Amino acid sequence: SHVARTFRERLGVTIGEYLRVRRLQIAADTLLTSKRAIASIATGAGFCDQSHFGRAFSAHYGSTPASLRRELGGVVL
Repeated sequence: SHVARTFRERLGVTIGEYLRVRRLQIAADTLLTSKRAIASIATGAGFCDQSHFGRAFSAHYGSTPASLRRELGGVVL
């Protein structure tokens, strides 16, 4: 509990929130730099399935993974 409390005091988020955001960032980077299927990216980033990933991604970024990829024209960076 000391580690969790100190983590939150220092970073302003819980360990779980931090990990979830990092997984979403990794997935977003992969989404924009590869042509891998979204389901594959979701499981690779640690989400249980594409549906769970899509909900978390939309809540965090305000757009679905497919919409983001489409909006950027499928450009691989």
